[in-house]
Amino acid sequence: MNVTITRNAAALEITKDSETKIIESSDIRTQVALQSENVDASITIHSNPENAFDDVEIALEYGANITSGPDYLCADYKAHELAFFRLNNARNLIEYDAAAKQVACYYLSRVPFQIPSQLEAEKDMAKKIHDRTIDNGSTPLLGVIDMFRNMLRAERQRAHNMVKINPNNPNVNFFTGSNEEINEVIKQGGPVLINSWLGSGKSKENLFTTFESACQRNASPLLIAPRRSQIAPMKNDPRHYTNAGRSGFDAAGVIGVVNSTIGLPAFEQHRNNTSMVLGDELELLLSHCASDAIGIFGKLSERGAATAGFYELVKKAAKEGTAVLADGLMSDYTATKIAETLGMKVTVATKTQGEFAHKINLHPTKAAMIATAQASLRAGKNVLVISDESHNSKNDKLEGTFNTLQKSATGESMLLDGAVFGDSEKAEFVSNLAENLSGYQLVVASPVVSSGVSIETDHFDEVFVLAAGTVLPTEVIQSTSRVRNLSETHLAFATKNRNRIDDIGYVFSNMAAREFGDGDDYNQENLDKLWAMPGVQDVVKRIAYENRMRRNYNNQTLMMMEALGFTISHVSADKVAEDKAKEEIKEGNDEAENKRIEQILNADDISIQDAQNRRKSEQMTREHEYQVEKCELREFYKTNQIDVELVKADKGGRQRKQITNLRLGVESAARNMSAFDANRRKVIKKLMKTLEIDLSEIMRGESAIITREQAQRFAEWVENKRSVVTVGGKSTKANEAYSQAFGGRSFNSKQAQRCINSVLHEEMGLSVKEHNKDSRKVSASADRCIYFNLHMTGIARPNHKLTEEEEVARDMASGYFDPTTDKEILKWFDQTREVGAVSAGSKWEVGITFDELIESLKSTEAHPEMFNFGEISGYVLSDEKIESSEMKFKTARCCA
Repeated sequence: MNVTITRNAAALEITKDSETKIIESSDIRTQVALQSENVDASITIHSNPENAFDDVEIALEYGANITSGPDYLCADYKAHELAFFRLNNARNLIEYDAAAKQVACYYLSRVPFQIPSQLEAEKDMAKKIHDRTIDNGSTPLLGVIDMFRNMLRAERQRAHNMVKINPNNPNVNFFTGSNEEINEVIKQGGPVLINSWLGSGKSKENLFTTFESACQRNASPLLIAPRRSQIAPMKNDPRHYTNAGRSGFDAAGVIGVVNSTIGLPAFEQHRNNTSMVLGDELELLLSHCASDAIGIFGKLSERGAATAGFYELVKKAAKEGTAVLADGLMSDYTATKIAETLGMKVTVATKTQGEFAHKINLHPTKAAMIATAQASLRAGKNVLVISDESHNSKNDKLEGTFNTLQKSATGESMLLDGAVFGDSEKAEFVSNLAENLSGYQLVVASPVVSSGVSIETDHFDEVFVLAAGTVLPTEVIQSTSRVRNLSETHLAFATKNRNRIDDIGYVFSNMAAREFGDGDDYNQENLDKLWAMPGVQDVVKRIAYENRMRRNYNNQTLMMMEALGFTISHVSADKVAEDKAKEEIKEGNDEAENKRIEQILNADDISIQDAQNRRKSEQMTREHEYQVEKCELREFYKTNQIDVELVKADKGGRQRKQITNLRLGVESAARNMSAFDANRRKVIKKLMKTLEIDLSEIMRGESAIITREQAQRFAEWVENKRSVVTVGGKSTKANEAYSQAFGGRSFNSKQAQRCINSVLHEEMGLSVKEHNKDSRKVSASADRCIYFNLHMTGIARPNHKLTEEEEVARDMASGYFDPTTDKEILKWFDQTREVGAVSAGSKWEVGITFDELIESLKSTEAHPEMFNFGEISGYVLSDEKIESSEMKFKTARCCA
């Protein structure tokens, strides 16, 4: 039933046969509240300019539609639509100001990716913002335009400083000249930053020339790169770091990747004796040292050690000899950081730049660009595609893109990734990469070629770059200039919106929570010790800076390009070709997924220790990646039966993450857990308590109803500045704890229901369906319950129907065994049984028959010792006396 509530019914234009119920009242709130009791009612508030700003709050509270003159806001509104409505109905400067900022930010987020230019954005504003004057004499349209221009100017300056060094930077001395003149500057010693433009010959004419000269002088130089692909042409050179033996490395110099060159004992003599350090792609070097690629699990302390080691090496060379660091997209932030670390001014040398002209053909979607590439391939053109899509044992979108394009190629095709550069048998191929690629019509490459690889042949007719957001915007920009002879590049984004937090305190607390394996260690004293460890502060600040660079990824990348002189041209999509490409992309991804699953199933079984050793290696082979993935699946789901259904259901680890969150929501706090997990558990417990959801019941197949009021209560807790989550000896604000628990998500109290629905579905894998207008039904699918039980107890398997006795055994036994820590509460339950192995009269693997197990669990007289923990009570099947404070167990299936 449609209901319209208005102050003046005569002003409505409603036909006589309309089924809309009209209610005229001066008390809008009361009438909306009364009509909301009918869950089937669709309510619209018919307001006017004098009252619309107040009425919209009523509409938001009760989920109603609202109209005021030409302005209409539906109940299922988007944030910018609400901002426009408020702006057009603002009555004074206070009401106008907040809405104006939101509208200006909305346009800022769309230029230049969705709206080509500032002028186009302002034209759109003129169409959507009423040209009027409010009571204080302000003009909303002109005010928003002025605010937008100031924001855009500041954003462009930030983008400029991320790819260029500010000419007014007091920490640097600038020099401009030829590469030969730059080499003369290098000979003078000290710190030199080479900031010549892309394709200017920095690596070949400056770094490698200087390296060779230093080797001849026995200066023991170190040439450091972030990727193996950058030094691939030197693979057979005795100075290449992979030629180090167990006894050490006695070549005249070292050419190696940063983590090995800095960390391995084989190069200690060179590190101690060198008077020259040369670093290629400085931004990527620092990014790599701060990334989770360092160490086994990328702990903050490990990253700090790598970063500190790099800076110490550079500092030593700069003071005793020469330190040369090159990057065509060096930021003002990095140049300042190097100068501050060295405690001296640095020289920034730039090759005299000729006329730069490079055009970017920006496609609206991945499918639109793929359709263009397919047409080029069918026309016989040679195509290079560079994509940073996922390419690993959990998800292989890059392989899917290759499958899609390969079908349109008329010649040979090749997938060029890190495995090619790591294969010793292909050393000769990669050492002369540009010429060897001439034998292929289609080459699809991962980011291994985004920097340090120059293709100067005329083989490729077109280059397509697909940015999925997994690398920094600077790497996307570098990818566009790999083929030196082309002045145009096709570009498309396939990114997802992610909330990037650049607050240093938040970044540190988030990383530190993962550092401490036991939540009890998470206290201010230990945090202070961690913060004081070498390189830790540099890592945290670097990650915060990179998060700032990744924010609003598409626009940030394009603004950086504009700052460098690129021309952005928006390309319209051929809808028919785009739709066809979407179908073919799906087919290609399905083929890649089937291949991934097959590789996992066929991978050799390895132990947990072997998996750890694989992670320690510099770079795992594809074969090793699949072995580790299979091991992780086996350990998480506690079964040796890794089949197609399980791998598909796991969705590349997504289900594992969701089940882990579910487990944290049902288990006791008895087991030791990391500070990160302890925080996550407390947030999930608070969410479940507020929503009045019993997760253990949900995972038994029951359902729960959550209401708008419950969602609002949780929002109040998150937004309250006095709400905290305490882990160990450290308290965190509720909104920060929520963001930390759910992958950086922010909470919008105005859309509390929507935020909670998203968390329940995306982060916990639960089904959230509409129950009525103000409530939702929460449940778990049968398959999700099965895999949850499989993880918790190692008993239930898909398509295996348990007997009634098995159900009893599983439920009763689940409270006595902690599968995550292998704590043995009952000796007979320390191993996972095989599917179907348990039946009446059969033997368990350890010490007791199934019948004896059932009888023991049923008997309360034989074992009267009772323990209690929270809401859980049970009988200890042991004659040993156990103190309650020492009793550690985890509820495996359904206990809270």
